[in-house]
Amino acid sequence: MKRVPPMVTLRALREAHGLTLEQLAERIAEQGVTVDKASLANVELGNRRASRRLIGAHARALRLESVDIYQSHDLRALLEGDDERKTA
Repeated sequence: MKRVPPMVTLRALREAHGLTLEQLAERIAEQGVTVDKASLANVELGNRRASRRLIGAHARALRLESVDIYQSHDLRALLEGDDERKTA
């Protein structure tokens, strides 16, 4: 498994693996999470927030050891000092 440098976007991860949105959705489905390519596109664009379950399946689908993926909502909370996210 590979490690990813901090602050790499979901789109950059997908493109680095040479995958289309549809191909990534299929890989994520193999991890037990159903998502369509339109939903993935909205997550990549920051229009939709991904669940922790989807983020985890995304990482496993790309065979990544760990991924610190911050979505725009998470970054705003960090910048505003209002980080309510729970760490597992």
